[in-house]
Amino acid sequence: MKRALLLASLLAPLTAQAASFEGGYIGLYTGYAWAEDEGTSYNQATGQKNGWTQETNPRGAQYGVLAGYNWLLQNNWLVGVEADYDGRIEGSDRNYQEFNGIRVEVFPSTSDIEASGSLRGRLGYLPTPDLLLFATAGYAYAQVEREWQDGLTGLSESHSDGQGGWTVGAGAEYLLSDAVSARVEYRYADYGTEKDIAVDMWNEEYNQRLTEQSLRLGAAYHF
Repeated sequence: MKRALLLASLLAPLTAQAASFEGGYIGLYTGYAWAEDEGTSYNQATGQKNGWTQETNPRGAQYGVLAGYNWLLQNNWLVGVEADYDGRIEGSDRNYQEFNGIRVEVFPSTSDIEASGSLRGRLGYLPTPDLLLFATAGYAYAQVEREWQDGLTGLSESHSDGQGGWTVGAGAEYLLSDAVSARVEYRYADYGTEKDIAVDMWNEEYNQRLTEQSLRLGAAYHF
C-alpha cells in the first residue's frame, strides 16, 4: 500500500504537467514563407495554350493568430484540431514572362500573397511530459494579388483571387509552464490551380498554380 501511494505521489506532477497540453489554447506566431506561383496562358477565344508562361516567387515574413483544442489519449498520444490565419509583410515578386521558353522583358507579372489560413487536424506524441512532437494536415487558403503589365502600351491589369487547397506539416511544442508553450513548425501548402483568370488587355486567360513553404515560431496560452 505504501509503495502504491509513493508511486502515485511521484507520478502526480507528471500527470499534471501533461494535462496542460489538453484542452483549448490560443496563440500568436511569426515566420518566413516562400512560394512558387506558376502561370500558363490560354487564348480566350479558343481555350488553347498560346505559348506564354510565367513564374514568380513571392516570399516574406508572416504574422498570425492560432487557436485549437487538444485531447490526450492513452500511451502519451494526442489528437487535436487547430485553425490559423496570418497576414504578410510586403513580399511580392516580379518577373518577366516567357514565350515558348524565351524570356521577353517587356511583359512583367507580379504576385503577392496577402494572407493565408488553414483548418487542420493534429496528431502528436509526448516523449516527455513537457515535449510534444506533432504532425498536422488539413485545408489551406490563400488570398493572392496578381498583376500583369504591358511594357509596350503601358497598360496593366490586376486580379485578387482566393485559392484553396491542402497543407501538411510537422513540428515540436514545449511547455514553458502549465499554461504557456512555445513551438516551431514547418508547413507545406498546395493551394491548387486558379483557372480562367481573364487578362482582357491581351485576350488571354491564365491558370495559376500556387505552392508555398513556411517555417514558423509561435507561443500559445492553454486554458
